Amino acid sequence: MRTLESKIDNCHRDFKRMVLKSSRYPVSQTYYCRTRLKKNLFKVNLYASKRSDREKPLIGICGIYNRPEGNYLAALTLEKNMTTIYPPHFLKDTGSG
Repeated sequence: MRTLESKIDNCHRDFKRMVLKSSRYPVSQTYYCRTRLKKNLFKVNLYASKRSDREKPLIGICGIYNRPEGNYLAALTLEKNMTTIYPPHFLKDTGSG
């Protein structure tokens, strides 16, 4: 998580500018980031329902980790400092349909 903090801060600064320039609300934006060391992919979603939410937007973060067993999905919650990890079998196609 520490390797992402500066990237999330950059996304937040860019999002603040976008919210201030916007004339229609709500405003949402998705950013894609990769970690420096392991090159894991993270998707950062920022959402502001009104102009004053630019300082404290809703932030959603999902990460995809590559491991020898397969891809893991991690859902991060900044407010509660929680991480939910979904193992590879959650991401496999069930074959129904």
